[in-house]
Amino acid sequence: MIEHDKIIELIKEASSLVMAHYNTKVNVKYKHDNSAVSEVDEKSHHLIAERLSKLTSHIPVISEECQDHECVEIDKLTDFWLIDPLDGTDGFLNGNDNFTINIAYMESKKPKYGYIIIPCKDEIYYNDDHHAYCIDKTGKKRIFKNFNAP
Repeated sequence: MIEHDKIIELIKEASSLVMAHYNTKVNVKYKHDNSAVSEVDEKSHHLIAERLSKLTSHIPVISEECQDHECVEIDKLTDFWLIDPLDGTDGFLNGNDNFTINIAYMESKKPKYGYIIIPCKDEIYYNDDHHAYCIDKTGKKRIFKNFNAP
């Protein structure tokens, strides 16, 4: 069973980690496709992957920032966590607000639950089996989609 509150705590912690490095000088390297990956991408990856592994040890974690020795073949999995620990690295590096942290729980290779935080706005979006929610920077939660509505 996925504990949404724990995943929300985790994504907030990852957001705090990322924001601690926002508008600072960070080390950057480039992937084979020439996209930037910063040390902050990697720190966020390690935090999220480690915590998800502790919360749900039976569910593998796939991350955009996996190193070859950490990753499992996605084709062999049905249920897994799929994360992008810093989506929009270029935005982050350029000091604009266009980046997020994304965590998805995939069940039978299809998205079941998704958690997105926009660190600069401190807004979280996520879903359970019945609704999609937004939690604003004040902590107020509102339903913005009811999946059971006609």
